[in-house]
Formats: sequence, C-alpha cells, structure tokens
Amino acid sequence: MTSCGRLARLAAATLLAAAAGVLPALAPVVAPALAADGCRPGHGVTVVVDFHRLPHDDVRACVPGGGGSDAAAVLADAGLALTDVQRQPGFVCRVDGLPADDPCVNTPPSDAYWSLWWSDGSSGEWTYSTVMASALEVPDGGFVGLVWQRGAAELRPAVPPVAGRGSGPTPAPTQAARAGQAGQAGQAGHTRAPGGLPVWVTPVAVGVLLVGAAGTAAARRRRAGGGS
Repeated sequence: MTSCGRLARLAAATLLAAAAGVLPALAPVVAPALAADGCRPGHGVTVVVDFHRLPHDDVRACVPGGGGSDAAAVLADAGLALTDVQRQPGFVCRVDGLPADDPCVNTPPSDAYWSLWWSDGSSGEWTYSTVMASALEVPDGGFVGLVWQRGAAELRPAVPPVAGRGSGPTPAPTQAARAGQAGQAGQAGHTRAPGGLPVWVTPVAVGVLLVGAAGTAAARRRRAGGGS
C-alpha cells in the first residue's frame, strides 16, 4: 500500500470519528409535553368546569396563586363569571351566563343545577361540596370543579384530580440540579459555533484535509523523481 493510500484512509477514518462525535449533538431535542391546562403538583389550584349540554366549551385552567382562597374567588380568577341565586347568595346559579333560561331568583331544582366539587390534590378523588363556593377553601395544589347536572344521575368532573406537569409556576432548580447542568455544559465543550457545532470541528476537519493534501503532493513528487 502506498503512502498516499494510507494517508487517504487515515483522513477518512479521522473524519468519520469526528462526525460520530458530532452527530449525537445534532440530534433533535424534544421537550417533554406539558399539560397546559393544569397546575404543577403543589402549585396553584386547577379549575375544571364541565358544561355538558350547555352551549359552552369545557374549562380547564390553572390559578397559580389560588391556594387558600375560596372556590368562588378561584373560579373568578380563572376568568369565569358566576351568578348567584338572589335569595341564596353564594349558591351558583349560572356560569358565564348559562343556563340562560334560569332567572336565578330561587334555588335551582336538583335535576338542573351546578354542582360544586373539590379535591386536595393528593387523594385522587373528587368530593362533593356541601357548602357554597364562597365558603369552600381550596388548598394549594388542590382542585375545584363545577359540573352542570341535568337529570337524576349525579355527574362528577370528567377530569380526575391528579396533579400533573402543567402551567403552574416552575420551581427554582436545586443546587444539585444546577451542578448537573453545569457538568453537562462542560461535557458539551463549553462553546458552540453559531451553527450548533462545537468550535473544534472546523479546525480538525481543515487539518485533516491539509494533511491529506500534503501527503498526496509528497507521493507525486516521489513518483516524479523516480521516473527521471
């Protein structure tokens, strides 16, 4: 095997090794999907409103600072307009104006009303509230739900009160997490070129090409000298 061939193979092997080290860094990073409708565990109050046959989209929302507030305040902070029964203030008659045909003077019948539910966020179960929304205090990380009841069957909120990763505030990273992030940054080479490649890739590639070119030129000179 000639020196030119050996140099060419060495250059190819070096380029392949460099590419193997770079390709993992180029792999797309997919961020974990977050449940945009609910709060993170222990942060805020998750609001669930099921309208069922009423002409309104169901509501799933997070109220970050709702912990410790009453359910009426939490629901209002979620952007919901509540209308109380005139003769029983605190008893919800309408949500965002629905049902529109109820004058909200007297307490609605048991087969057509808004039922109020809550959960502390750790039990995984909905509890029917026996007090009005203005008297129900919801803990941080808890859930509050309103369900439109129509008929004899009791309907619970469709979403289980299980905390997930959602739109609540993000906890500050711990010292260990920050150290881990710093270590990952160090392993990545500290600095990256604008295109996303480590800055050493271009010099290495150029160096390999120069070595290969020099070897080819030397081999040609030797062949030329031997033939004269």
